[in-house]
Amino acid sequence: SLIQGADKGSVYRHSSGFIYRKERNSVVVDGVEIFLSAIQDLLLELLVQNQNKVISRKELSQRIWGNNEDTLLVNKHIQHLRRIIKDRQIEGGKLFTIIRSDYNGYMLINSRFDS
Repeated sequence: SLIQGADKGSVYRHSSGFIYRKERNSVVVDGVEIFLSAIQDLLLELLVQNQNKVISRKELSQRIWGNNEDTLLVNKHIQHLRRIIKDRQIEGGKLFTIIRSDYNGYMLINSRFDS
């Protein structure tokens, strides 16, 4: 969960073990700190703020680029983020793609909330 709200000093610990450090624009995976691009950082922040809820590709695009038409670009950045946090869909991944006929989006699953 997020510690100290959503400010620059926030730290998020995911139930799978990765740590998101907002103040450093980084994640720690297997003890290694990996710095995020500005877009990756914003994307992960939005997913963390909406954890366990589906957030649409269009909404992510709107919040990041100010339009809801760059959904393919959202997909590209989600793929990069998955590689960084070592998400494995087959092993019960952390970052799920939700595809329905009327709605496509992503959901960051966190099964435990640390404080």
